[in-house]
Amino acid sequence: MVEVTLIKNLSSIDLQIHFYFKNENIHAMNASIFNNCQRQFINALKKADKYFDKPLSIEVTAREEGGLIDNIKIIAKNPLAFGVIIAFITAFFTAQLRQKLPTTEETKNKIENVVAIKEAINSGTITEYEFEYIASNEPELKKLKSNFFNSARKDTTLTQVEVETTTEVNDKPVFQNIVVPYDKFDDFILLDDQDDEELNTEVDNEARIFIIAPVLVKGVHTYWKGYYGGVPIDYN
Repeated sequence: MVEVTLIKNLSSIDLQIHFYFKNENIHAMNASIFNNCQRQFINALKKADKYFDKPLSIEVTAREEGGLIDNIKIIAKNPLAFGVIIAFITAFFTAQLRQKLPTTEETKNKIENVVAIKEAINSGTITEYEFEYIASNEPELKKLKSNFFNSARKDTTLTQVEVETTTEVNDKPVFQNIVVPYDKFDDFILLDDQDDEELNTEVDNEARIFIIAPVLVKGVHTYWKGYYGGVPIDYN
């Protein structure tokens, strides 16, 4: 959970997304996979802009080795904006969020209204529980983190992804690091985002297909017709 006392004087936070590989000497990954992962994460952070008077500024700095480390700086005008951001980061790298939070009906109505959230952030009346509730109910967050992990799992040399911050207040990080092992990536992926071949392909090793006759089309192709399980099938 976000600790308001740790963020009330911040102007920026620095974080790292660390990709670990089976071979410790590897410090590079497929550019398409990496760029898509980075894009999905940044898009998730930018979904929080609607709650702020001024949009976030997000900077990507030089990458480091040690696996592959993506350095990201987030700058906000209002320190309480980081409460929402940290809640978004935590939600992004957490497979299952709590379904219910201890909120009153009045609070629930308030934090489901974008204008009310802005007012609460600007006035400093927003609470730690409300940060978490906002993130867990952001409608597009699940889809974006599904895209992230669906892309990341295509790199089978990965062993895990970790997000951590290098920003500390009184020698305490503003949020705790989160590690997601490769074998847990599927827990983040929505069913609709699974590869088609994984969802829809059924192998029948004892299939018997009855060929009726080829239909010869001069100058084009030979088309075959058959039956499988009583259903006509065209082949070309």
